[in-house]
Amino acid sequence: MPDRHSVLFKSGKFVKGIPIVYGWSHDDGSGSALPASDYQNEEEMKVAFKPFSHALTDDDFKTLFSLYPASDFETELSNFKCNKRDSDPEVPVHFFRLSRMLRDILFTCSSLSFGYEMSRQSKALDRTFPGVRLYDLNQSMLTPMMATVGLPHMGVCHGSDTHYILNGLFPEGTVEEADQSLARSMTAAFINFAYTGNPTVPGDEHFDQWPESFPENFNEGSIPSSFNLQLVGGPFGTGPGTLKTKDNSYWARFTDAVQIPMGQDMGYGEMGSATSQARQQLIEREKLVERCLFIDTLSEKLGI
Repeated sequence: MPDRHSVLFKSGKFVKGIPIVYGWSHDDGSGSALPASDYQNEEEMKVAFKPFSHALTDDDFKTLFSLYPASDFETELSNFKCNKRDSDPEVPVHFFRLSRMLRDILFTCSSLSFGYEMSRQSKALDRTFPGVRLYDLNQSMLTPMMATVGLPHMGVCHGSDTHYILNGLFPEGTVEEADQSLARSMTAAFINFAYTGNPTVPGDEHFDQWPESFPENFNEGSIPSSFNLQLVGGPFGTGPGTLKTKDNSYWARFTDAVQIPMGQDMGYGEMGSATSQARQQLIEREKLVERCLFIDTLSEKLGI
């Protein structure tokens, strides 16, 4: 490769006009944060970054940890404790923090950035470009199996999407009805996408709507000022959420990703049912704009 991939796509050195479905599993970073008991404090969390981020400074880590405070992951810790069996290991809150950091650095933020550039630059050439759609998978067939081997904290781990994309092919265990339903729908959506460039399946219980992630509001920043994200599966069902800034001057004022609290400048789309509101709140809690803006400033140090 002639340069880092983020340098290439930001400078337009890629094939444009290709519709994309881009996504990640909700806990994609959990497998990179094992063993969970190793992370009792922030100093121990730094060890997990060493294989690929030796250039990060103490100030970089300080900012990164401030964007992923322990208080943001009390819900994950509480959910784990509520379902914890006596034989399950104790898991500190720092494991859930680290898992999300690694997910965003290794999977999520780069997907968001490249998907945005593909959409922005392709539409500059052809306004009829079908677009890019992002998803966050929140369901896994692997959960029972992980629990039996003492890893119930893995969540919707890396590789969870494979079993749905392959229409429920899961030789490792039993496919429950909820998983069968989602697998049928996800396969249909991807086949429809291959034929038409649009994964929406009219009348489908899961994918009857899946808005384009970057329909408008392009800006000069590395992260879009507004985007849609499809949450797939899980307790809140499948459906879209929207993250957007209330004021586009946010990008003009941006000098340090951590100086502007998320709640001051971010607004969220109007949602109807209680389920859709819960999906929206889950997307809101991920703080993807704030976090990915800072991670993007580390791209050279991270080699991304």
